[in-house]
Amino acid sequence: MSRRAGLLIRMLVFLYPASFRERYEKDVLASLRDVLEEVRTRSLVPKIVGTAKALVDFVVAGILERLTAIVRVLGFGVAEHPVALHRGFGTAPRLGNAIRSLTRNPVYSLVSFLTLALGIGAGASIFAVVNAVLLEPLPYPEPERIVTIWEQDLEAGPHEQNVAPPNFSDWTQQSETFAAMAAVARESFVLPGADGPTKVSGGEVTSDFFAVFATVPIVGRNLTSGDSEQGASPVVMISHGFWQRWFGGDAAAVGRDLEIDGGFRRVVGVLPESFEYNGPGDLWVPLVIPDDQLSDNFREARYLTVVGRLAADRTTWQAQQELTRIVHNARGEASERRWGVVVKPLKDHMVGDVATLLWLIMGAVGVLVVVVSANLANLGIARATARTNEMSVRLALGASRARIFVETLTENIVLCVAGGAMGLLVAAWAVRPLVAMAPVTIPRLNQVAVSWEVAGLVFSLALLIGFLLSLIATLRINYRSPALVLRGESGATSPGQRLRSGLIVSEISLSLALLILSGLLTKSFLKLASVDPGFVAEGVATGFLSLPDDRFPTDESKLSFFNDVLAAMETSPVVDAVGFSTNLPMAGSNMNFGFNLESDEDKGRGALVAEFHAVNRGYFEALSIPIVSGTSFSPVDQRGEFGPIIINETFARTYFPGRDPLDERIQIFSDEGYTWRTIVGVVGDLIHGGLTSDPKEEVYIPMQDLVWGFNNLVVKTAASPQELTAIVRNIVAELDPGLPVDPMVPFDRFIDRSLAPLRFQSLLFGLFAGASVTLSGIGLYGLIAFVVGSRTREFGIRVALGAQSGRVIRLVLGQGTRLMVGGLIIGLALAVGVSSLISGMLFEVTVADPAVFAWAVFGVALVSIGASLVPALRAGKTDPVKTLKTG
Repeated sequence: MSRRAGLLIRMLVFLYPASFRERYEKDVLASLRDVLEEVRTRSLVPKIVGTAKALVDFVVAGILERLTAIVRVLGFGVAEHPVALHRGFGTAPRLGNAIRSLTRNPVYSLVSFLTLALGIGAGASIFAVVNAVLLEPLPYPEPERIVTIWEQDLEAGPHEQNVAPPNFSDWTQQSETFAAMAAVARESFVLPGADGPTKVSGGEVTSDFFAVFATVPIVGRNLTSGDSEQGASPVVMISHGFWQRWFGGDAAAVGRDLEIDGGFRRVVGVLPESFEYNGPGDLWVPLVIPDDQLSDNFREARYLTVVGRLAADRTTWQAQQELTRIVHNARGEASERRWGVVVKPLKDHMVGDVATLLWLIMGAVGVLVVVVSANLANLGIARATARTNEMSVRLALGASRARIFVETLTENIVLCVAGGAMGLLVAAWAVRPLVAMAPVTIPRLNQVAVSWEVAGLVFSLALLIGFLLSLIATLRINYRSPALVLRGESGATSPGQRLRSGLIVSEISLSLALLILSGLLTKSFLKLASVDPGFVAEGVATGFLSLPDDRFPTDESKLSFFNDVLAAMETSPVVDAVGFSTNLPMAGSNMNFGFNLESDEDKGRGALVAEFHAVNRGYFEALSIPIVSGTSFSPVDQRGEFGPIIINETFARTYFPGRDPLDERIQIFSDEGYTWRTIVGVVGDLIHGGLTSDPKEEVYIPMQDLVWGFNNLVVKTAASPQELTAIVRNIVAELDPGLPVDPMVPFDRFIDRSLAPLRFQSLLFGLFAGASVTLSGIGLYGLIAFVVGSRTREFGIRVALGAQSGRVIRLVLGQGTRLMVGGLIIGLALAVGVSSLISGMLFEVTVADPAVFAWAVFGVALVSIGASLVPALRAGKTDPVKTLKTG
């Protein structure tokens, strides 16, 4: 035997308990060596098979020996070791006996196998998501030191906001708690191709961005501070995937010029394959912050996403205190009550509320697994009861309880491992549709898979269930006297029946609690789906257009392009209304700007903040946004002093309470500084942040007065998104063939995305609750059927003595009803206790909603009564003559 093989065997022997090794280690090792030496003389295939069989026997025997040692500690007494000290260790014969015993009881084996497969499959599929999203560390060195940094306007509420350029500049210059800090803005870029322009993802980043993630290029260099200076030579870093696709992995790609957005950038580095930030990204270019945006006038222009790497000895709390102090020093002491900073670990920011959602769903799976285990325990007790005579006779003939336990354990391990393996297959099949219906807000879904961690959990759970089932079944034997069995007397069975009844009560209570939680979430979802978002999404499609600065360097060139697109779209016969907006409701983006009211000039600039949107009049028409008072924008609104703006109803109520806001003026920030604008109209409120959010103060400014290089096209049409996409692409191609056009998408997709998290959790809770209620009904049916079977002779005598069938039926139903009532009472108390866990996920629904509780109780009661009624009716039809003859 080789030295490596000998080392492996000495490691495997530690599977056995210490007491066993002290007495038998030399004998077991000698026996195993003999087996392996004999196998070595065989041909290749028999040699591999024999070696594998010997090692499996050795490992399985060690596991069984450890489990048996645990049972001895529980009081089963000391018996012979189950591991025979001869070739094969006795494992293969024992496995064969277990398989034959299971095949002799096909109904029990099949029901147990399927119950395990479905229960473990559901648990494994959800755990695969939890593991990938919550448990797996981020793929960066020391990921716990990477944080995100946000500003807070405490007067507007505890909401996290992006960072203004002046604050970011102050932090990078004055902070001592960070090893690196960087700003990032996700972007898309256009590259020319043989088949037309191609759009790729990426971002603009400051020079320390990759230092934050401790990422070193595999080829070339990293970005430097000089790359982000105004007037610096344009450079780009590329991802590993882009490097392979565009340059075939050629190291000479570094130093080449790449045409991006109509201009050329030099490739300076290739990122490692593992690098990813907030989704895949192919191109990363330096973020250049103009010097004029570092002035105090831009402290309300919060558009930067900031990440940082903490110094080795610093905490998030220390960093937050330091950055807050820097902000207050820059704004003055009066700002301390209003402005704050939030420093949050990157993983916590990525996961957010998703963590609560997934852990609650995992808790629902845990309830389902408990119900599955209780059902299996009931099946096991019923089978043990059926085998009581056999086992009691064996005890009377001298067999030890430890030996019977090992045999029972072997059967259950075979059954549970087979069920666990099938559960893994179920999970592997279920993961894909589960990910497909999961909300897009859940991060790292592309990493969800049935991994080794998931497989390890599944088989650990299967082994634990098998051990507990064997323990329960073996303990059940203690309640029957072998002497009574040999004399043909039944003995007492009440302890086992009480255990089964207790399991049924627990199943009913857990199922009711889960069903109530599911009902609360479902009602909340229905309430949320009925919310009026303030616009009509039906029959509306939208698409995003972005203009590169290299080809559209001025506001006039950008505005001319957007107006040409509008003019061409308005002539299409399938277009009912068309407009542009910089931001869309519930699309996840907004822009906040500071403003002053005319009567509050003495408060200073930037004292007030609202959401601003650059739109044209067609935008209101396309989304059917009502003009509450005043007028919409005219077809050609002139840019200049006192230009028109439109506010929403919330803005009017907040800043002009009790008076007409029309013709009032506000001072807003623009490229020229703060300028005055006149309110010409008031529109209805829109829900921008999501269906659960409240409308905020919003200001709409004519598109020509606030020109950006991007816009969202909004079209009201009866045409399909595919047909509309073709129309838009033809129009854009005539204006600029080098611009790619994303597909148009239905506008109600944004509403659907807002509903997705609650729909996801409602659906899964409903599925698990339904499965739990069904399993508890099956368990109750099995228990009552078992009771009816064991009392058939009694019922026959009752009927023979004149009892009516209705009385027998009521007697059986009474037992089922008592179990049901006990389960319902405990389940209601449990639901009241745990429903507070989901209070933050409910929308306009209380945690003690009486209608939900009533329907849940009715549903569980209906299933329970139905489960008891079938065996009760069978008991009522007992034939006394036939029963007494066969009894």
